[in-house]
Amino acid sequence: GEMSPTELLDRVASLAPEPLPLHASSFRASLPLLPTYETLIESLKQLIGRTVLVSRKRRAILILACIAFPLCAGAMMVLGTQMLKTWQQQQPEILALNQVLSLRDAMNAPWMRDENSIDDEMYAVYIASNYKEVINDPVQWNSQTSRMMITPPKRAFAEQSLVDYPNPTDSQIKKANDRISPIAVQVGDTPLNQSWLPLATVVASLVMYVGLPAILASVICRGGLVMLACGVVVTRPDGTRASRWRCLWRSLVTWSLWLLLPILIPLLSPLGGMKVAAFTVCGIAVVLGIVSLCLPKRSLQDRIAGTCLVPR
Repeated sequence: GEMSPTELLDRVASLAPEPLPLHASSFRASLPLLPTYETLIESLKQLIGRTVLVSRKRRAILILACIAFPLCAGAMMVLGTQMLKTWQQQQPEILALNQVLSLRDAMNAPWMRDENSIDDEMYAVYIASNYKEVINDPVQWNSQTSRMMITPPKRAFAEQSLVDYPNPTDSQIKKANDRISPIAVQVGDTPLNQSWLPLATVVASLVMYVGLPAILASVICRGGLVMLACGVVVTRPDGTRASRWRCLWRSLVTWSLWLLLPILIPLLSPLGGMKVAAFTVCGIAVVLGIVSLCLPKRSLQDRIAGTCLVPR
């Protein structure tokens, strides 16, 4: 017998390569509920021009959206490091004084206070005996660099230190130096001068602000937040919506190397050191990401997790 228009459309849809876009699957499921030709044609019109597959370009956009913030964080760290080096060359004493004042703030935190804590008298004597000249120099003390780096409360404490201890005794100076010098970070030893810090910033931002939220979102909304923003849905190869657990498995596969960095780096470090191990693991992750993007239709993580990406 003759097929009705809805039966014909269903037959045509069955011949289309799976998985169907989510909007096409929803339309196919609603065919028995379309009573008239007018409603059928109207529903078809709404599908015209809709995206039918997740292309390599869209997959690349997903990756770029994930790494955009970490790359910006790394770039900001590079700029901050260069700025710090400039300050270190131009006003090393201001930088060193700021580190002492920052140490005082950190050690005075409620959770850091104990019987071995250093009282403010020690810090004041230390500052008055080591940084009197720079504080009394209006050119250095009132410079833009100094005001940007040393906050008003820190400036007030440093200035009050000179008022309270204008001429500290030798015994006071020795006692303060013995307590503070061993724990005060030397300007040249600051971690911000390390070449690996930008990469560490990128990786930490990628894991903390992208990877972990993506894993959480895979359970809550069956896909990452970036996927939601890009109109992409995770399905099974047959077109059915992937379960929360399968989405979680896909997300864990995607982020596995980055999450395992704290374990992989110590394991590989005997081969060439921590830095070489870190660059090796990050390099492998980047190469796998490129290979995954080059694969047709389905990425590497989708092939492992048994999922597909389709337009919403």
